[in-house]
Amino acid sequence: MNSYCLMALLGVSFLIMVGCESNGVYFEDDIQDEFEISLDRHPADRMHLPYAVGANVKVTVSPDDDDETQFDHEAFFESENPDIAKVLDDTGEISADGSFMSVKIEAKAAGKTKLVVYKNSDRKGTWGKVEIEVEEPDTVFLIPAGVTFLREERKNINLTNPIRIIKDQRTTLLARYYAGEKRLYGNSVMMLENDNQEDTGINLEIVQAYNNENRDWLRVEMLDTESHTIHVGSILNPELSTLEFKGVEVEEVETIIFWSDSEENIDDEQEVTVWALAQNSDKHPVFGTGFNWAYNDEAGLDYGDIYIYCYNRNEEATLAATMGEVSGSTVIHGGAGYVDDSNEIEDFGCSSQNGLSMPMLLAALLGCFMSRRKRKILH
Repeated sequence: MNSYCLMALLGVSFLIMVGCESNGVYFEDDIQDEFEISLDRHPADRMHLPYAVGANVKVTVSPDDDDETQFDHEAFFESENPDIAKVLDDTGEISADGSFMSVKIEAKAAGKTKLVVYKNSDRKGTWGKVEIEVEEPDTVFLIPAGVTFLREERKNINLTNPIRIIKDQRTTLLARYYAGEKRLYGNSVMMLENDNQEDTGINLEIVQAYNNENRDWLRVEMLDTESHTIHVGSILNPELSTLEFKGVEVEEVETIIFWSDSEENIDDEQEVTVWALAQNSDKHPVFGTGFNWAYNDEAGLDYGDIYIYCYNRNEEATLAATMGEVSGSTVIHGGAGYVDDSNEIEDFGCSSQNGLSMPMLLAALLGCFMSRRKRKILH
């Protein structure tokens, strides 16, 4: 059982028991970076601003108390300036007990406005309002999905052209948008252009994960060993970044290296993640997730680029990964674990940094215990 999930569930139980006293409301979006449970009786708004132009974001409003406050079906969201942030029709939801309301908004243009929750159609009373800020991205960075599985943020791989991917394998990249040095949030932002409109040697897929994560991911599958020029951008600028993806044969793999969570200063039974990465003779990354793993020379595990095990300081073992004819190994301390694939980003469970919307928290936490994986979403 994931210890983070257990602590979170206990924390939520405590929250339910102690309750809150104020009559106000608070707002939160579905772009949670950190797993946090506040015992504050008057929680602050948890909005991740600014949003990138083109982003779709779900906003939830909840009372910050446990008294008689309830939303009814006459209440509704409205943007003070739909040209900046537009409330999407038919996306409003209200819980059966009236304890929270949510709606999806689209970031339309740079600027600031307010999202208002009116009590009824005459607009004479409000439950509250929250500021929405939108900016136009001028930069997009792509991050290998394998990095996001690690507990601690590591120095990122510098993706330089060409980005090599093993033929008939896939890799997934997380998109991160900026305006200058300011981080922008939201998904549905990514736009792609292929210089060759009839290209059949590469498959591109934009994956938008909504489960309290709200990110754009680019999944790339190579079907040949040619170079393919792809422009990655936003609706306003489709060429924020130009990438060259090149398919390579598995024989180009020269070495296998491992990035992993640190085993220092952690408790026994805590999960530790190892990410395998292939390199060519020039030490350039060669992406693909088709590694065959062995624990203490016992092969036959699933294929993937992620290995997760429970730490045990008294149990030393050798962990090996093989790609084609090349193998690499590292020493770990723990029992046999399981293999995962960083391409399967829609299928994650909870982790120490997965934020959860409070109205949905209990249901999401129960799902944690049924999930076979944990993953961190980098700040």
